[in-house]
Amino acid sequence: MLEVESISEQRIAKTPYLFTLGKTLELATQQPHQDPAKAAFELCRNYPNAWIYPETSKREFVDRIVNETASERLNLITLV
Repeated sequence: MLEVESISEQRIAKTPYLFTLGKTLELATQQPHQDPAKAAFELCRNYPNAWIYPETSKREFVDRIVNETASERLNLITLV
């Protein structure tokens, strides 16, 4: 569901919070990280056009993921 390895840089730029969530879950299950969320945020910040705020509350994080997902789905509907 949240597989992030094959996501293009263009899509990461449009959905940085969703990418970060997926990467966090991936890191938590694949590698022994002390803080997979912090590692995922750092990986996201390495992409040139993916802007993610350094301090985001849990509520903001969820709101941004919902908004990113909704925007992406609406774009797909308009393309069809």
